[in-house]
Formats: sequence, structure tokens, C-alpha cells
Amino acid sequence: MLDVVTETFLRKKIRTILYEGEAPVPSPEQKQKKKRVSRRSQGRFIIKSSVPGAPPKGMRLADPKKIMDNLNAEGSYKGSEDPITALEELLDKAISGTEAMGKAYGGVQPIEDSYGRSGITVSMGELDANNGARFMKITLSAAKDTGMLVLDEDIRVQVGGNGVIIYRSKNGAATWEKPQEKR
Repeated sequence: MLDVVTETFLRKKIRTILYEGEAPVPSPEQKQKKKRVSRRSQGRFIIKSSVPGAPPKGMRLADPKKIMDNLNAEGSYKGSEDPITALEELLDKAISGTEAMGKAYGGVQPIEDSYGRSGITVSMGELDANNGARFMKITLSAAKDTGMLVLDEDIRVQVGGNGVIIYRSKNGAATWEKPQEKR
């Protein structure tokens, strides 16, 4: 094993051999810093849930396209103007698309917390709220993966009220009914 000094010396010698005695000179374009592009501006958003855990063992999730086909949810939901409206339209179609989803969930309603944040609430039918939140996250993730749902903000799926609350949240943090941070 080589010590650090010997290794550094050998690396420098190899570089001079490879570059024929000259170190590569970066061009002016390479010297300029690249503009940072955020994941949200590229349409990559996070969907987080308040209910942790993966599906039970032995239960593999279907292909996202197959999930959306089974729910009879069609169309494209872009939330550039109002992501809450896009979520409401998508979930309304997914819930009314099949009989099983209609029994599991009640309906989709827009809501607002006491601090003015808007979101939607999905009331529960025959399904409990924890599993309802888990399946809502799976549904939204499948819509995201197939390109049906494109948002420029992160969203959170959370158990609350009489069902599941879905709202905009930076990095998927739990902020419903919490005072907004002052900057």
C-alpha cells in the first residue's frame, strides 16, 4: 500500500504523461457556472404520506399505467395554475371510475385550513383512514409516474378530519393547521 505522498506524486506524473506535459486548459464556457435547475421546475415533485410503510409482503404493486387503466382515470392533469383543482379532478375520476373505489371512498371536496392553505379532503366510505391515505398515495404516485399528473409543487397525503387531506407542502412536510413560517 502506498503512502499519501507517493500516491499524489504518481497521480501527478500520470497526468503529465497523459496530457503530454500540459495540464488541460478549461475553455471560457467551462469556467462559467451552470445555472442551477430545481427539481420542481423540471416537473419532478414529491408525494409524501403521513402513513408509513410499504404494501404487505407478497403484494406487489402493479405497473403504474395498469393502475390508472384499472381505475378508468383518463386525461392529463397539469397543476400549473392551481394544483388543488388538478388533484381534485384526478381523484374524482379515479374514485368514480370503479365500483370498489366508490365504496372505499366517499367523495372529494376542496377545503381550507385556519391559516388559509387550500387542499382537498377525501371522505372515507368502507375503508379506514390509514389505508385510505396509503392507497391515495399509491394512486397519486401512479398518476405521476405515467405523466398524467404534473405539478410544480410537492404534495402531502395526510390522515385528518373525517378522511384523508391532500395539500401543497414544501418537501412534503406536515404543515396542515400549523402557522406559516415568517421569513
